[in-house]
Amino acid sequence: MLRKLWQKALQEYSSISEKLPPTNFAMKRDVEEGQARCLVRLGRHAEALALAANLENKATNTDHLTTVLCLELAICSSLHNVEKTIFCLQKLISLHPFNPWNWGQLAEAYLNLEPALSAPCASSYKQNSFTSSDRSIRSSFPHSGRGCLLCFPETLPESSVFSMEASSGNNQENEKGPDNIQNSVAEKREAVLLETQMKACASFIRTR
Repeated sequence: MLRKLWQKALQEYSSISEKLPPTNFAMKRDVEEGQARCLVRLGRHAEALALAANLENKATNTDHLTTVLCLELAICSSLHNVEKTIFCLQKLISLHPFNPWNWGQLAEAYLNLEPALSAPCASSYKQNSFTSSDRSIRSSFPHSGRGCLLCFPETLPESSVFSMEASSGNNQENEKGPDNIQNSVAEKREAVLLETQMKACASFIRTR
């Protein structure tokens, strides 16, 4: 029943969008946001993210960008994608560094990374995507202040451990035995886990 209601709402938003004049940017933006939220409810997250990305590119002021980032955060949270959730929160904090809610959500997201960091195996595909995305955001939303150090690590924690695992395997493969390599990776993963916990604590402090 609810799915039918969301589908009907999406159709109505689409119908309105077709009738809007191309110069009515404000109404177009509101309609596209509504479409994205309907798509999330219908499980069509990729389409919702595409709409949100388009809205982000067309944002003309801080208020518009904040609204779009909150939309992206809602989409990523519904997907339980911790890495992209952190990415969205970093962007929100770059705009509103004194918002305690954002810092609290960032702290919880860092804590949610612990199971992945503690796991013996991790997927290496995440390294490139989030290393590059983190750096691009640093250049797109510069902000001076101590909070920025917490918001923008050189890479996200899980990316760090992935890169260290890869470098350990490549550089030491011919020099150390498998046991030594495994121990080295475990030690580095433990260090990254500790760093993640420290970032979570620091973020919680900023909520006060």
